[in-house]
Order: sequence, then structure tokens, then C-alpha cells
Amino acid sequence: MVRPALVQGLNPAQREAVLHQDGPLLILAGAGSGKTRVITSRIAALIDRGVDPEQIVAITFTNKAAGEMGERVEALLPKGSAQPRVQTFHAFAVRLLRRFADRIGFPRGFSILDRDDLLALVREAALAAGVDVKRTSAPDLAHGIGRAKERLDDAAYIAEADSDLKLAIAKTLPKYRMLQRIRGGMDFEDLVAGAVQLLEEHPDVRAQVLGEIRYVLVDEYQDTNHAQYRLARLLAGESCNLAVCGDPDQSIYGWRGADMGNILRFEADFPGAKVVLLEENYRSTATILTAANALIAHNKERKEKQLRATAGEGNPVYVRRCLDAELEARYVGERIEKLLEQGVPPGEVAVIVRTGILARAYEEALLKRNLPVTTSGGTAFTDRREVRDALCLVRLALNHADDLAAMRALKLTRGVGKRALERLTEHQRTAQGSLVDACREAERVAGLTPAQRSELKSFSGWVDGLAHSATGVEQLVAAAVEKNPVAPPTEPGAPDRQGSLNLLLDAARDQDRRKAKKPFRDRAREFLDRLALLSSSEKDEHKAERVLVTTVHAAKGLEFSHVFCVAMEEGTFPHERAVFEGTDEEERRLAYVAFTRARRQLTITYANSRAARLRSQQTRRPSRFLYELPAALLWDPVRSEPHELPPPPEEEPAPAAPAQTPTAQRPARHGTKPLLGLGLTPRKARPKSSLWSRPLAGK
Repeated sequence: MVRPALVQGLNPAQREAVLHQDGPLLILAGAGSGKTRVITSRIAALIDRGVDPEQIVAITFTNKAAGEMGERVEALLPKGSAQPRVQTFHAFAVRLLRRFADRIGFPRGFSILDRDDLLALVREAALAAGVDVKRTSAPDLAHGIGRAKERLDDAAYIAEADSDLKLAIAKTLPKYRMLQRIRGGMDFEDLVAGAVQLLEEHPDVRAQVLGEIRYVLVDEYQDTNHAQYRLARLLAGESCNLAVCGDPDQSIYGWRGADMGNILRFEADFPGAKVVLLEENYRSTATILTAANALIAHNKERKEKQLRATAGEGNPVYVRRCLDAELEARYVGERIEKLLEQGVPPGEVAVIVRTGILARAYEEALLKRNLPVTTSGGTAFTDRREVRDALCLVRLALNHADDLAAMRALKLTRGVGKRALERLTEHQRTAQGSLVDACREAERVAGLTPAQRSELKSFSGWVDGLAHSATGVEQLVAAAVEKNPVAPPTEPGAPDRQGSLNLLLDAARDQDRRKAKKPFRDRAREFLDRLALLSSSEKDEHKAERVLVTTVHAAKGLEFSHVFCVAMEEGTFPHERAVFEGTDEEERRLAYVAFTRARRQLTITYANSRAARLRSQQTRRPSRFLYELPAALLWDPVRSEPHELPPPPEEEPAPAAPAQTPTAQRPARHGTKPLLGLGLTPRKARPKSSLWSRPLAGK
């Protein structure tokens, strides 16, 4: 029996989603529609009905989201209740692979490669494959390998290679996979892909895993890539008790492999699926939602819905046109200064830019006024060098065969240079052991000095001693930190580095406390996994006492009383590359996400001229997206009158396209203005400029 308190205050659609029991469920949740409450209440309702919490799996995309969701579920359950699994896709996959990785050719104690490990292994694989790493960089190869793995079909990717870069990736990929198995290391893409391979190729494992799971919930389903989609379908099993929640209008990660088609196809994948639309918005004013609804209605690839405000009408959308980018940034700084003088908390104000390169101008405009400001981004905790250096020693203590960790540690060892490492590696290959094994027999390695042999023997002895003597994660981490002390306190940046290591020690202490009943090695391995899964997209927390200057991608999931969407010009927002490539619908979704971050006031600014990259000032037109907003909503706060956009480009025929090109036959989506990148011409035939890129008359 579901407790009445669980559904109290829910609107009818939310209540329907929470109380749905068996069978596939698609929750189309608009921005600010209370989806997290729906998901957590649904989990609690299932438990109220007698479902074992351990048979419920909820999957989301970030560790932060998983943590918050887990806390909210815990608050809804009776004190002392067992907790369901609330994890990211990668955390779920790691947990599965720790049990069965040997079935797909990896040790169960595999290492999760960090960015440095990945690039080192890719470089080694590329050289072994005869790829010129000076012409094709390791980061480019790594990115392509990741995209290929997400497709779950190496052979097809290799067969389709049609450019120098793709050919280089196709040559590198088999060597990279071979080296991974030799080193026992899996990268991020391997985790989900490996889980899919495991469940698809081993029916006994699949039967065992599905026997442990009755209900699966996936949040942000519009952001799943092909591998994640396949994993979700596998976990649904024959019972199809899969509930997914998402919003196609907020799908903004196509550039990193997300496929919005996964959510659009849900009803075809699961015939008879229950569909619930969450259209009540509890965040923004009616004016902001009217503008956002009008904008996104121009997209064709979407599920129809109309957000409705529960708040009042609110102010009009403020729009300000400035002569140039410098004056625009100054205007934004002045407006924010006035807001703060009026008592608006700095953390309730955000400046949202399309790309990170634009952020600096607005940050400087705020700093000139001595306003508190921070930017999104920065370095993720586990990406900091001093943390990685310590963790490589922890990895090595747990797994002597982790040659990638050993190589990083040896590079930090006093007196062991590049030539010595090359000779050590040659000996290792001949002896067919690990690098730690080679260090143990350093006296047999040719070409080393007595001092180097002594240092390597000492290193292997330290690793062996730590592996046998450590009994707690904190003890293990403390020994690793002591082995590689940071620079002297007087050196620039040293206090920050010491602070990072203190955080690492705190995390280790917390792991010992929370997982005290687990065996030490399991506890330590789980600690490493948890840190490895802190993806680089999860940067340091936004400080709530500061104005945030951020990209749209980093702002997703956040909300503010006052939002400034800046640089809304053709070539900037939408981005010129996206327009040329015909991905304007994702650009429109980005604008939609930016607009719907605002609760009380949305302000849009644009400039008549702006420098592009290293080029001089260029005349700019207002973004096409501004012309898609209802004119009655736009207000100039300086002139205190309706804002009038410059006349749009005059209509003229679209360039002719080859008759055999299917995309060329699609009608214009706007009906009044033929726009570049809207499917009017095939990509290779598109002109380099359009009506929207021409200068304003007389400007």
C-alpha cells in the first residue's frame, strides 16, 4: 500500500507516473516539471508495494545527480530501510564487471584508465600500428576510438573509414585493444560497452543479473548513446519494467555521441508503453515559458508538449542590442551590479554563453566592478596532478601488474630517467613480466648504473611492503602521499596541491568509515573505482555566493532567478560550425535550455559587431532564434519600449540541390525565411555564407 504522503501535492500527471507499476513507462518531463520528485517518489512507491529495494536500479548520468537522488530516496523511506541502487551508467557497469570481467578477457581487478593512461596507451598503439603521431595527435585518436567503441561495432567503423583521421583510428584501434588486455586496463567507453558485451554474449550471466533486478529507472534518457541504450534494453529483460525519464527538447550532447532518437523510439521499442507528459513548470514565469515554447516549436525532431507556468506572468523578456562586444559586456556588468545593489544574491545570477571562449569578456566586466564571480569548468578533483600521482601508487599496491600506474610512478622516482625506463621496458618485454617484476630484478637489466639499480630495487620493495602491511585505505593513501610529497610550501601553487591531497586523505578516511565491514582490498578497490568515475565533466562545485559565468552545457540542471543569455548572434549562437553542418536543431535546443534556466527574469543581449577567433571585428546579425520569439514579449529595458529587431534577411530562393539527395527535398521549417543548415541543401553542397551572414544594411 502506497503511503498517502508520497503522492500528496503531486499533480495528476506526476501521480500517474509515480503509481504506474508494471510495464514500460516513458516520462516526458519538461524543464522545471519536478521530474526528480517523480522518480524518487516512484522508487519509494515500489518499495511501499513490497518490492525489495535491492531489486530496484536507478541510473542517471552524473555522480552528483546520483548522490542527490539517493539522498532524496532515503528521506522518503522509513528510517533504517534498505536502499535501492542509484548509480551512473558507468558505476553500474563497473560493479557488474568486477564480478564477471574475466568472461570478456579482462581481469576482475582491471584498472580504470585515467586520461593520462589513455593517451599513453593510444600513443603506444599508434606507433605499433605505424601511425604518424606527429600528424595525427593522440587526443584525436583517443576521441575517435571512444566514438567507435560507443557504436559497439569495431568492424563496421573500420570498414567505413573514409578520411585520413578515421583511417588512422581504424589502424590504431586493434592494437589499442590488444594493449588494453595485456595491461589489464579499461577506459570509460569500455565499461558500458563491456557490460553490454557481457550480457549479450553470456546468457548465464544475463539470467543471473536479470534475476537480481525487477525494476529499472533511467533518468536523462535523451542523453544516452548507443551503448547505454543497448544496456538499458538488456536490463529491461522480458518483464519490460523499464521506466525512462527525459526531454527530447533538452538533448544537447549529440557532439559526444548522445542519440536523441533513443527516447523518440521508445514507444516503438516497447509497444504498449505508458506515456506520461509532465508539462506543469514550477520554475519559470509564464513569459519565459511562452518564449521558450515558441522557440522550440520550430524543431521538427521532438515530442509535442507545451510547458505551462504555475508562477505568474512575470516581466517581459529583456533584449538589448549593443554596438560591439565590449559595450555588450559592459552593459551586462552594469545590469548585474544594479541587481546586486537591489539585494539579489550573487548566486542567483548567471551569464550563459554558447562557448567557453566567450566567457572571459563577461568575467572581466564583472571583476572590473569588484563583483563576486566564478566560471564553470576548472580542473576536476581527480584530474589534479598531485592526486593522480598518489593514486597511481595506490593502484600499484593493489595490482602489481598495473604497468600504466608503474610507469607513471617510475617517472617520479629520483634518478630514473627516460633512458633507464626504456631499458627497463625492454627487459620487461623480454622477460614477459610486469614493470614491478623488472624492478625486482634490476641487477639483470643491461645499461643501468648501480644507483639506478638500487633505486629500482628500493621502489619494488616499497610497493611489496605497502601491499602486505596496509590494512586501511587511509593508511594506503597516506603512504602514497608521503612517497611523493608536494613541492615546498613557499613554491607557487603548493598550498593548493597540499589541499588537494588533504581532500584525498579525507575521502580515504571516509571510505574506511563507511565500508568498515568490507575486506580491506575490496574497500580500497571500491575507493579507486569511485574516484575514477568522477568524470572530468563534474568539475568543482559552483560557489553559491558568486555570479556564475557558464556555458549552456555546464548550466544544464541549474536554475537562477536572473539569467543573461549573451552574444545571441548568427555565427555565435547558433554556432557557425553547427549551422554549416546542419545541426541547427541542437543549437535551438541549447537556446531552449539556456532560456529555461531562468526563474524570474530572462535577459538577452547581442552586438552589432564581434571579433571571431583571431579575426578582426565582424558585423553580426541577431540570432535567427530571436526572430522566432513572439515580438510582443521583447522589451528594451534601457529605452523602456518594445524591442525592435532589425529587418530579417529578404527572402530569396534556396540554392538548387541534386535531385537524388533526400535531404534536399525537405521543406523549409520556417516557411518564411530560407535558412542555411535547415535541410535545404546537402552538407557538401551548402554555400559558405547565407542571408543570415550578410552585414546589416548601413551598419
